[in-house]
Amino acid sequence: MRMEYDPKADALYIRLSPRQPDGAVEVEPYLHVDTTADDHIVGIEVLDASKHLDLAEVLRWEALVDDGAEPKLAA
Repeated sequence: MRMEYDPKADALYIRLSPRQPDGAVEVEPYLHVDTTADDHIVGIEVLDASKHLDLAEVLRWEALVDDGAEPKLAA
């Protein structure tokens, strides 16, 4: 899992899979879920992130989970 925050766009992207998305589902106007054609979740995008999230906490978690390793599925 990787998290990327773009302060200029105020958008947070959480990548859950290295697969390429084929589409997106709008859960809320500010929350989109990227999916593949076979309905696997690839990533989550939060727009206006500073309005919906505690970014200090998110960035603290980013430092803990973003080790650059490829995501692995549980056995």
